[in-house]
Amino acid sequence: VTAQVSAIAPRVLPAPSTEKPSVGLATVQQPVVTTTVNGFRVQLSALERTWLSIIADGQQVFSGELDAAQTRALEGHESARIRTGNAGGLSITFNGKQIGVLGPRGQIRTVVFTKDNYRVLAPAPETAFSALIQSGEY
Repeated sequence: VTAQVSAIAPRVLPAPSTEKPSVGLATVQQPVVTTTVNGFRVQLSALERTWLSIIADGQQVFSGELDAAQTRALEGHESARIRTGNAGGLSITFNGKQIGVLGPRGQIRTVVFTKDNYRVLAPAPETAFSALIQSGEY
């Protein structure tokens, strides 16, 4: 396996600001990683507070909350499953390509990643409790 390395010219960055950056506004551009040698790369960016569960290659690697503007990265796995409790509060980039949010704000969504693809699973159908009581199926 031959790896290519490109030279990046050094640059001077401005002094850190004491102001809190607005959501979605990046102050420093980072190089985009499009693939990894042994799998894939997923960048998770919280737009607002959201709960996440991340399982990679069958092992739980994260379960908890991300606050607005926090990020999490996952790379080099065969498969992963990410479940969020706020689909509209989480922006995802997969192998350098922006996926965006997974659904409406406050909705629970699950997305499955493999080396070459991803799939957002449909939300579970909701059954109204009142409909069960009326039908006598409780």
